[in-house]
Amino acid sequence: MDDQKLAIHVVHAKSPVITGDLFVCDARGEETVVSTQHHPQHRESKLQFSYLGFTSYNSVFQGARESLSLSDTGSGFPSPEVASPGSDDVCLRSLPLPTQQMCLVVLQYLPGRPEAHMIFHDEPGPENTTSWSHTAVSRIIESLRQLFQSFEGSECFDEQVADVLCRNTSKPVNDTFDTFDDWIAQFCGPNIRWESIGLLWAHLEGLSDAISTLTHRQLQWVEGKRSSVLSHDHIHYCIEIARRFTAGNNMLLDLCRRHAALGTMVYGDASPVYWNSHSLCVSMLLFLGLHASGEASRPQTQPQKPSFCVEHKRLLYSYIFANDKSEVSFTGRPPLLSRRYCSSVPPLDLTDSCMVSEDTLIEERNALDDRGWNTKGEISSNSYIRARYLMAYVFDEVIEVALGNDTHATLEYLQ
Repeated sequence: MDDQKLAIHVVHAKSPVITGDLFVCDARGEETVVSTQHHPQHRESKLQFSYLGFTSYNSVFQGARESLSLSDTGSGFPSPEVASPGSDDVCLRSLPLPTQQMCLVVLQYLPGRPEAHMIFHDEPGPENTTSWSHTAVSRIIESLRQLFQSFEGSECFDEQVADVLCRNTSKPVNDTFDTFDDWIAQFCGPNIRWESIGLLWAHLEGLSDAISTLTHRQLQWVEGKRSSVLSHDHIHYCIEIARRFTAGNNMLLDLCRRHAALGTMVYGDASPVYWNSHSLCVSMLLFLGLHASGEASRPQTQPQKPSFCVEHKRLLYSYIFANDKSEVSFTGRPPLLSRRYCSSVPPLDLTDSCMVSEDTLIEERNALDDRGWNTKGEISSNSYIRARYLMAYVFDEVIEVALGNDTHATLEYLQ
């Protein structure tokens, strides 16, 4: 439909890097000039050849080591010369022109800008409990204000802000922290990244899950400027920009699954827009190894110190797995994920508020039963996602019988 095509004018951008009057780019793949191939910034490194010389696989392993985000099976933070490109070489002008335009367009509508589409309220609302995303948004907004102030009055304001975001996004992310504060510090303060900007748009739309969506949000639309299509496209832009610098991390994957959720509301479950978004979620999930991710696969009955990153990985896996099965029941198409190749487990039944505090997280973890459910009768976002995952896991067996070509299910098997 013509009214579904979003043409974004960049004549408001004052940066000299923009040429041309009109740039059309959307998340639907219609008449877009944005490249569909994404290559993280190349990193030069010295390769040591093995006994087979140039025919050895060292270069493959080296490339994977440089591209992969840190997993919980890693030995620690990699050295800068291995994991991160030279930050001095990363800037807005070094990016392809379509990506430069996306960067400048996204910056125009943020809080504090003349054409802002969102307003930030310091308090999350009357609720006594908030999710980790509420806390993250507050810190990101404060970081954004400080970033804007540091370049206030500059003739190349947008370009300088984009340079900082691009340099930070090129840095590797450690997804093995136990505490929320350590993990989120990589996305706010002097480390604010393009994934952080994407989270603002996702929070504005209330994209999380069926329960968290009902809570009050600090970010609200400017009156008369509400547009879910605009949010969908701007989240898409942030994802595409980030993928220029990194192959994936937990925050980027979280942003992808929220983007896919918004796609179902804007364009429908059967639209190619959602299918593209969901397939990106699955491919990044598998690339990061969250389907069988060390700590995330550990049995929940085993005593352990609770970890924010571990629970976040479990939530991402369970959410995407459940959505994959829901799409099968709606369209009749084969699933992209199978329980036969996944060993991760659902997140513990912890409340949203306890995830941001290490002491509260430990206390809540100790109050769970042997199967990981809370004993207070409370229903949280994790409760909902755990239940969805367990039902989806059983439904995956039904899918094999219903859609499998060579499946010969017996009555005994079905029972």
